Amino acid sequence: MGLLRSETMKKGTLVVPNERARKVIHELGSRTRIQLEDMNAASMRRVYKTAVQRIEECERIVRVLSDQIEQHEGSDVTGHTALRKNMEEFLQSRPGYKFEEVEAELKRAYSQLQSARDNHRGIVEQHARTLEEKYVVHVAKSQLAYDDPTSSRGSIRGLLAAEMADAGTVGFFNLAGVIGRSEQDRLARALFRMSRGNTFTSFHPIAEPIEDENGKPTLRSVFVVYFQGGANTVMAEKVKNICTAYGGHLYQWQNNIADAEKRFQELNDSLEEGKGTQDAYQRFLNTEFATLISSPRANGNSLLEDYRMHLVIEKSIYASLNLFESSGSTLRCDCWYAEAEESMIAQTLLSECPDREPSALLIPTRAYYHAVDPHSGGQNPPTYIKSFGPMWIVQEIVNTYGTPEYKEANPMILSLVTFPFIFGVMFGDIGHGLLLLLAGVYLVLKGKSLVSEYGPEYGKYMYEGRWLLLMMGFFAFYCGFLYNDFVGIGIDLFGSRYVEGEESAGGKGVEWVPNFDATNTGVGAGPYPFGVDPAWHGATNQLLFVNSMKMKCAVLIGVAQMVIGTLMSFSNAVNNRSKVDFMFVCVPQLVFMCLFFGYMDYLILYKWTHKGNSPSIINSMIAMGLMQPLSADQELWPGQQEFQAANLLILGLCVPALLIPKPLCLYMTHKVSPAGYGAVAGQDDDEAGHGHGGKQATESHFDMSEIVIHQVIETIEFVLGSISHTASYLRLWALSLAHNQLSIVFLQKTLLAAMAFGGGVSGTLAIFFGTSAFICISMAILMGMDVLECFLHTLRLHWVEFQSKFFKASGTKFEPYNHQTVLENA
Repeated sequence: MGLLRSETMKKGTLVVPNERARKVIHELGSRTRIQLEDMNAASMRRVYKTAVQRIEECERIVRVLSDQIEQHEGSDVTGHTALRKNMEEFLQSRPGYKFEEVEAELKRAYSQLQSARDNHRGIVEQHARTLEEKYVVHVAKSQLAYDDPTSSRGSIRGLLAAEMADAGTVGFFNLAGVIGRSEQDRLARALFRMSRGNTFTSFHPIAEPIEDENGKPTLRSVFVVYFQGGANTVMAEKVKNICTAYGGHLYQWQNNIADAEKRFQELNDSLEEGKGTQDAYQRFLNTEFATLISSPRANGNSLLEDYRMHLVIEKSIYASLNLFESSGSTLRCDCWYAEAEESMIAQTLLSECPDREPSALLIPTRAYYHAVDPHSGGQNPPTYIKSFGPMWIVQEIVNTYGTPEYKEANPMILSLVTFPFIFGVMFGDIGHGLLLLLAGVYLVLKGKSLVSEYGPEYGKYMYEGRWLLLMMGFFAFYCGFLYNDFVGIGIDLFGSRYVEGEESAGGKGVEWVPNFDATNTGVGAGPYPFGVDPAWHGATNQLLFVNSMKMKCAVLIGVAQMVIGTLMSFSNAVNNRSKVDFMFVCVPQLVFMCLFFGYMDYLILYKWTHKGNSPSIINSMIAMGLMQPLSADQELWPGQQEFQAANLLILGLCVPALLIPKPLCLYMTHKVSPAGYGAVAGQDDDEAGHGHGGKQATESHFDMSEIVIHQVIETIEFVLGSISHTASYLRLWALSLAHNQLSIVFLQKTLLAAMAFGGGVSGTLAIFFGTSAFICISMAILMGMDVLECFLHTLRLHWVEFQSKFFKASGTKFEPYNHQTVLENA
């Protein structure tokens, strides 16, 4: 019953003592399924707002720590951060963490790590500056080693000094520093323009990258700027400003080799000390992170993952408590729950009540069995449908369109079979269906490892959808045998029932003669035992025969599914105890469907099983609609003309039967007894007297014009929709034809064309490339695009053509408070 219709729901009031509120909600979330209503929606008063903010701060710390662990380069930690994120293990072990202890531990770890990182950031920056100065001193040493103005091998400084001595000018100065390689050309141009050519800048690239202010390794160069004047001149100040503006770091230039050697050794010693400090910092990070990713239980989650899940659950607990209304020493909240779980909820509350202390109570109000009328002021209970195994993914497909109303017939139970079957009718091919079937078998055998391999977002749907893919592949494989189609080739499994006849007049071809009881007289052998006879493949009239067969099968399948959908509306009317809907909506709809489209299906089956006249079925239906007489050669059986006239009369009466009686019955009932309107419209006596949510049925809104307009729209939509929906099922034939023709074209233009090259090297290469092209094109288009196309068309046929006959999809999904659901959505 829980599959065809939703569980019977009850509404109650949960009363919890303040001092045990957190413990009670935790146990309810662990062991039961109960949906809480917001009692503070109007006032927006949230008693536990501060607690939620504290938990959110802890969650932020967990995210920061997780990011730092992911970015950490320590060999002892790398590769272990993504392991042991197991929600089921955490819920089963139920570790007894306390929020205050978790908060203190997280803040301690966060504070220590932040302090260590700040210190390390300063050490790294100092290390980078020391390394830069080391290279500046190295350049200074190389310059000073050749600082002889009289020598032809003299340094730049020596050459400039000699040149200035010859010119009779004295005094020049140089500034040195380090700048990024990407900025060195811009710096040189800026200095040249500022000094109007009175500066000379040389660059010396540094081989190893050095970390910048953001910790990113960058390539840098040592620059030396030579200019006229001293250290305190205006020119020196301008050079300093420009170098600083372009991100350069200035360092002292040594004046002699001895000072340079001494400073170089001091810098090396400083670098060694800095390396030891960085190693100590890495060891500290390894220790802290190893503690956070270690598991407190055998084969359990890491400690940090435990903290994260614990915080998610704690946050959900206090968010749930914010829905409660405070009344002195207790908290009160209205709730929904399944009637079958009431005893479990009561036992959970009782187990959490120590002796001689106030206990939590669940005060049930009443059970809800039937949906309220859409014109009344009541509120439907939430819809709770249990689904598991292969039913889950099909229920998700239904819920994507809309949630069923409370106690409304659930399309999932039929779509579980019809969805993969209709897909198979469109996709039917032995070869391609087998590939799809094997893909489903692989997903079934792969099991839950898909979730861990592809992540919870994609892996879950692949895991839950494995059964649907398996059934889609099976029905595609099965229908491929019915069509006798293997990638565009017919397979002769049982021997053809046709024999080669004489050549037709004009030499247009050979006509194959049936070697079985083609007229269905009951004498002689039967036809091909399963599927289409392989003799039809390659025949000149193959498309004419196959299209006619598939088109008629599509109509038969479509009408059958729509009639089943109409019958489901009877179950809704019976469940809602609505005699008006049963007599003046469901019955006329079923009669209309059977006498119009059921009659068309009967004509198809009659032509298949009887010999004699074979008039066009479409012409017969048009003649019935236009009330045109049928000649003797247009009748399938004697008296068909009289039957169609009576059939059209009954069809004409179905329209006013759908349009008029229901609004009149509702109006008369409301005039006689306003309180009885709900019972006639779809509520039982108990609901009519009490209503939902504390409203009386006499307060229900009744607008005759609204009801009439609604009924007119429903009637027009059903009558016209039935015709368009029947035509829409022809996509079963169209997509099957497209798949078959694409298979034939791909086979002919690739593999068969390659075989036409004959033998030899050219033939071998042609077959190799032709086979490769055939496989690639088939996988990309037929196994990729066409699978998606057939899936979408199957989805449309179920959402529109099938479900529109009985499915309103205006319900509210039951969203209980449950720890597993909370962790899945986190």
